[in-house]
Order: sequence, then C-alpha cells, then structure tokens
Amino acid sequence: MNETAAAPEPIFRREALRYAVLSCGRFAYYEQGDEGAPLVLLAHGFPDFPKSFFPVMDRLTAGGYRCVAPFLRGYTLAEHTGCTQDRNGLTNTRTMLTNRVVRLLMWNMPYHAEHHLYPSIPFHRLADAHAVLRDKLGFVEPRGYARWNFGVVRRLVVR
Repeated sequence: MNETAAAPEPIFRREALRYAVLSCGRFAYYEQGDEGAPLVLLAHGFPDFPKSFFPVMDRLTAGGYRCVAPFLRGYTLAEHTGCTQDRNGLTNTRTMLTNRVVRLLMWNMPYHAEHHLYPSIPFHRLADAHAVLRDKLGFVEPRGYARWNFGVVRRLVVR
C-alpha cells in the first residue's frame, strides 16, 4: 500500500513585512520567533532578498531563536555598481561613509572595500583598516547609501 505523507504543519507563523523607522531612514525587514528569544540578525549582502533566509530562519526559530532579516538591496547596489570589473580590490568595491546606526546594523560592512580586501579582519576593526587604506581606495562615497541610490535613480530618470 502506497500512502502519501501529509505535509508537516509550519512550526511558526511567519510575520508580514515590517518597518523600523529610525532617524537615518526606514528599514524593511522580516521577523519571526518569540520576542524574548535570543536574537539572530541575518544581515549581509547575500542573499540580498530576505526571503532567501526563510529556510535558515525556520531552523533557527525551531531552535528557540528570534530572527530578523532586513532588506539590504540598496546597500549591495551602492557597494558594487559603477566600480571596476577586475580583480583590483582597491577599485572593484566601494566604501560607503555613513552614520553610526547603519554601521551598527550592518556590522561595519559600509567599510566594504576593506572587508573585501581583508575578509579576516573582524567587523569591529574595519574602521581602523579604513583609516590606513582610505587614500588608496578608488571609490569612497561620502554621502551615504540613500543619497547614492537617489543619485542613481535620478540619472536613470533623466536619460
């Protein structure tokens, strides 16, 4: 007799997209898990769409964690678009100078060229690496992510 097993029940109810409004902007994110559980922040450029983290979030939530996965697409665009397409780590990635809140949420990844050049440097030392490398970097954006992205959109619309 060939019986088909019923699909397992979801272990949680996935929350709808949420927004955090901070002084530096509005951040969209998915969240799941109990509010009092230990927090896991899934924040990096890959995967750049937070739904890609859902399978990982499922496992972490089942293990008793609370997960937050923010949208970071505007960040990854700014860090690589318009840079060289070669292997030169000084010119193929852009460092974004931004505020303390964004640096905290992104584990200092706005120091993106430094991160790519020396991936073994701990996140809390990337600012030190930037101080040493700044004059050698091909792309350092002083206006931050939002203004860089608005500038790209403005150039596209003007075309």
